[in-house]
Amino acid sequence: TDRREPVPPEQRMEAARTIKEQHAYICKDVVQEYQKFDQDPRKFKTFSGSHYKTKEAWNIQIGYERFLAPEIFFHPEIFETSVTTPLPEVVDTCIVNCPIDYRRRLFNN
Repeated sequence: TDRREPVPPEQRMEAARTIKEQHAYICKDVVQEYQKFDQDPRKFKTFSGSHYKTKEAWNIQIGYERFLAPEIFFHPEIFETSVTTPLPEVVDTCIVNCPIDYRRRLFNN
């Protein structure tokens, strides 16, 4: 909502889910990925939809969000300074605190 995109409020969660599933990806280096986007405008995508009731069409541009959204799992401090433990570390800690009989299966999952 910060960008004032024209997605109807009742469709925002579904639009976000679809964008995440179809367009988001993890990159090796955020700075390099920014540079790739800045050098190649084709990396920016348009996501289109229409209002359920009014059928009014809407379009939004998705760019940096494609690789920034997944970064919250690996670098939460980028978005929230009070949360600094990355997801892989949280998962590892949880598994280590499980009964020893379950750990191998959990680590293999």
